[in-house]
Amino acid sequence: MTSPQPEIDSRIARAARHWHLTLGDRLAGGTRSAVHAATDDQGRDLVVKVPEARADQAAVVAAEAAALRAWGRTGAAVTFVDATADALLLIRSRPGTYAPWEPALPLDELVGLAAELLGRLWSSEPGSYGFDRLADRYRADERIAREDAAYERRHETNLIAGRPVLSGCLLPVRRPFG
Repeated sequence: MTSPQPEIDSRIARAARHWHLTLGDRLAGGTRSAVHAATDDQGRDLVVKVPEARADQAAVVAAEAAALRAWGRTGAAVTFVDATADALLLIRSRPGTYAPWEPALPLDELVGLAAELLGRLWSSEPGSYGFDRLADRYRADERIAREDAAYERRHETNLIAGRPVLSGCLLPVRRPFG
């Protein structure tokens, strides 16, 4: 299988040309997108975000752009600048540090902070974009989950190091292998 990196690099370069940006380093932390530091001719500290290549890529970018526009006045989301069918341009947030796995705040304070941020996001007006309704999204996600479960049931006898696996988790050995 070939690496998607040349394709990602090409899309990042295309976005930089479109917005007349100077690209900086790739930023750590993106799990489903390539994220690069950038500056424009006004000297703004920006981020170019290019999601993974997929068939519905333009729809994914459009939905994220619409959500960021809707959340723009809440103070609970990054600042949206512009989008193409292939990329998002955002104001860079600093310091951009990861949330620690074991945060210093007590759990009840973290839950309170998350609830306050989610309250701001959920109370914003969605604008004119036709976001998926939860009822519609649930049906599609449930169908996929059921297909995945059926596949795993059919293939649960795969072996790793002589032990049966289900969804990448080692199961206890029930009988000797050899």
